[in-house]
Amino acid sequence: MEIQIDFHNRGSIPVDAEAFLRWFPRLAPEVFGTGWFEADRLAWEVHSHMHGRLQLSPKSVRSTLQSLFGMLQLKLGHHNGATRRKVKKMLERQLEQDLTFARLRADGNRRSRHRFLTLCIVACSTDSQLLADALVRFFYDNLHDIMRSEEPHLLLREWAVGIQEIRSLIPEETFMDLMYHLSRKANKMIPAWRNFGIHDPSVETLVQIIYDILGRNNYWDYDRGRRPRRRAWVPDYAPRALTAPPLFHSHPRLALTGPEPLMTVGPRLHSPALSAPVVDEVDEIRMRQEMLENQVQQLQEEVEFGVPEYV
Repeated sequence: MEIQIDFHNRGSIPVDAEAFLRWFPRLAPEVFGTGWFEADRLAWEVHSHMHGRLQLSPKSVRSTLQSLFGMLQLKLGHHNGATRRKVKKMLERQLEQDLTFARLRADGNRRSRHRFLTLCIVACSTDSQLLADALVRFFYDNLHDIMRSEEPHLLLREWAVGIQEIRSLIPEETFMDLMYHLSRKANKMIPAWRNFGIHDPSVETLVQIIYDILGRNNYWDYDRGRRPRRRAWVPDYAPRALTAPPLFHSHPRLALTGPEPLMTVGPRLHSPALSAPVVDEVDEIRMRQEMLENQVQQLQEEVEFGVPEYV
């Protein structure tokens, strides 16, 4: 038995009905009795979901859906995690291409980020635990490359937002562990996000989660000795007590001058009154230029390809 995935003027893809319903259980009422599914409607839902928050172009979303549904064709095997491995491999190939040409483009890993975020939204809207599992596996296995190559503000604004979309589909411990890994760049990605001047409640929620993971009351100051409850796997970042270095009186100068000033053993403390890390003006201009370029690209694609008439 098969289901036709209709892309309107771009043809249709026949997929295995059993695999389709297993992967996207929430779509069952739409295909029951008809054997058809309008992929453009799902593409428009994904595009609308991020409207005003992030520029996911309709062309990019449709391309991602075509690749995803193409993995569920009848002639392909869908057992023992085969499809999940294909999804993971698709994302890894795109990331590899982005890393290869990163120096030639100003948008970095944009294609990988947008494909990952699109699939996260699809997983959430279709209640697909299988897709969410494939996305988590991809992120874990490529964490080093993503953290090393990505702009700090994009780790929060796109990668973390994608993970937040699938939070209800994965164990809470897994979600918090992923946030913990991202929090290792909190001192760079949060100031960069603040400099954008954009208010996004979902990102602000992630920022608060990162604050909680780091065990701080706010971004710049530690807990002043009051340690909040933490999960057992979260490392303790609170500073240790003040400790004086050992004093040796064998040297005449030391005997006259006394001990050295007290030193703090532990991570360096930051305070707004001191030197708070800020994003360089050139970086800020570049980030805003990137946003404008993405908006122009989206408008061009909508003029060229059009958007569905339904909302």
